[in-house]
Amino acid sequence: MPYIKQEDRKVLDIYIDNIVALLLEDKEKLSGKFNYVITKIAKDLFRKSNELGLRYSNLNNIVGVLESAKLELYRKLISAYEDVKIEQNGDV
Repeated sequence: MPYIKQEDRKVLDIYIDNIVALLLEDKEKLSGKFNYVITKIAKDLFRKSNELGLRYSNLNNIVGVLESAKLELYRKLISAYEDVKIEQNGDV
């Protein structure tokens, strides 16, 4: 769950806001740049895990975080969008 303490969010949000601004500078390249940022962060975490001793549990935790983030994004954003579209256009 991404529900971390507010004081932890404030520190991270400064960096996140800057990354988002950079990503939005060229909307045609947004998907590629966004994918790069996510992949680079995960890869760097893998590398740091390797420095601590490469373990499946460390690698699995990173993949699990990515999967959980995907599901949370779907739950909070995409599902709500789909509900609006069902109201507008009717259900399947």
